[in-house]
Amino acid sequence: MYCSLRENKLFDRYYAISPSVWANHNELIKIEEAYQKDNSSYNSTIYLYAGSLEVFNKVLGSTTKFYETVKSRNYKDLIISCKKIDWANHYTIVQKVVPEIFSQIN
Repeated sequence: MYCSLRENKLFDRYYAISPSVWANHNELIKIEEAYQKDNSSYNSTIYLYAGSLEVFNKVLGSTTKFYETVKSRNYKDLIISCKKIDWANHYTIVQKVVPEIFSQIN
């Protein structure tokens, strides 16, 4: 997710499975806040995934907050989605999400 907020983007499509948005006191959200001050366009497609059981490790809440914040900015050239995977935790989500991701790749 950090790479998607850099000026020289490495990719145009990003997949984040159980991202650590909460790390370092929600540092990623702070980076996005700084990004939006100088940018009206995001120029990325972002797919966020978090497990419904990822409550105590802060992943679900912080991922949802990041999604809602970025979505509310109405950036040009941004496609963003956030999917909560039922009955998945940090250890089981990968096996549920990776096949879906591979089916999207052209």
